[in-house]
Amino acid sequence: MTIITTATKLITLIKKLFLVGINKNNSKQDNSKIIISNIVIFAAMAITLPFSMIYPFLGQPFMGIGIVILVSTYSSVFILNNFQKYNLAKFCTISLPIIGIITYFLFMGPSSGVHFILFPSAMLSFILFHPKEKLWILISLLLPITTFIIFELFGENVIITILFNSNILKLQNFVSILISFVFVLLIIKLYISQQLEMFNFELEKQNEIKSELS
Repeated sequence: MTIITTATKLITLIKKLFLVGINKNNSKQDNSKIIISNIVIFAAMAITLPFSMIYPFLGQPFMGIGIVILVSTYSSVFILNNFQKYNLAKFCTISLPIIGIITYFLFMGPSSGVHFILFPSAMLSFILFHPKEKLWILISLLLPITTFIIFELFGENVIITILFNSNILKLQNFVSILISFVFVLLIIKLYISQQLEMFNFELEKQNEIKSELS
């Protein structure tokens, strides 16, 4: 019973985190984008945090410490949303994981495949920002794409040092590709849910108008 109660409380807490920054004065679409921002950064925290134990186990404790610091910075998205700094929170949802990817690429190189995780980051720019926010979209789109191109073309030249052997890097490559697929699927799911929610909202509004006119 204690385990079930703890799990229930944890789920309730996570759901509350997803709603951080929601404001009744915002439009339905704005609130939907805030929720997506919270869900994505929480997923990034959940997927990244286990590496704080994995890397020390593989003999690199400082990389584990780096992961803890990185995940801690992710929490700034919730803080920014809470203070209604929505565009900055959305940008941090995209840029903070990219900073982590850049940092760890420098110590693992292209063989690790960590730069593949930049693909889902690029997708987020169209989902988190409104179409009229062209500058935010452009910056958020170019940042992961430009970083990927640089790493793909000149990756060997920017490496500081390789901390793991080839077998570990092959495993990291597989994990990186898996993480990329997971985030792509998550983003697609969130986008579809967002569009369905907006469709149903508009449908309800039209039905209300029809009811008032009849």
